[in-house]
Amino acid sequence: MTKATSKNDLEKALKDTQKELTSYMEELAKERASFINYRNRAVEAQETARFFGKKDALGELLPVLDDIQRAKDQKAFAADSPFGAIVQKLESSLEKIGVKSFGEKGQIFDHKIHEAILSHEDPKTKQETIDAVIEKGYKINDTIIRPARVSVAIPKELAEKTSNNNNGKSNKTSKDEA
Repeated sequence: MTKATSKNDLEKALKDTQKELTSYMEELAKERASFINYRNRAVEAQETARFFGKKDALGELLPVLDDIQRAKDQKAFAADSPFGAIVQKLESSLEKIGVKSFGEKGQIFDHKIHEAILSHEDPKTKQETIDAVIEKGYKINDTIIRPARVSVAIPKELAEKTSNNNNGKSNKTSKDEA
C-alpha cells in the first residue's frame, strides 16, 4: 500500500464516519423531539384529567354549597360557631384548588355568567342589575361550571322597549298567510 492510497482510504473512512455520525445525531434529535412532544401531551392529559376530576367533584358538592349559602343567608349559624369554622375550611379548600363562587346582589347582569330566573321592571336602575341571587355561580379558574341563577332588575326604558318589540311581532304562520 502506498501512502496516497492509505491517505485516501483514511479520508474516505473519515467522511463515512462523519456521515454516520450526522445520521445518528439527526435520529437522536428526532427521538428527543418525539419524547418532548410525548411528555407535553402527557402533562396536558394529566391537567385535563385533573380539571374534570375537580369539575365532577364540584358538581356533586353544588347542592351542599347551595344549602350552606341558604343557611348563611338565613343566619342559621354564627360565623364563629363550630359549623362556621367548618364552612370556612371548606371554602378555603375550594379556593386552593381554583374554585370560586360569583354572583352578588348589585352586580351588572352579564348573560355570559348569569342566568336570569326572574326579572322585573325597576325605574331606579339604569341598566340590568342583579337584585337577588337565587344560587351562586361557580367556576374553576376561568371555566364556568354553573352560571349564577339570579333575579334581574330591568330599567323601565329597556322593559318598555322589549315589551314594544314583542308586541309588534307577527304571530302569523304560513297557513294564516295562505
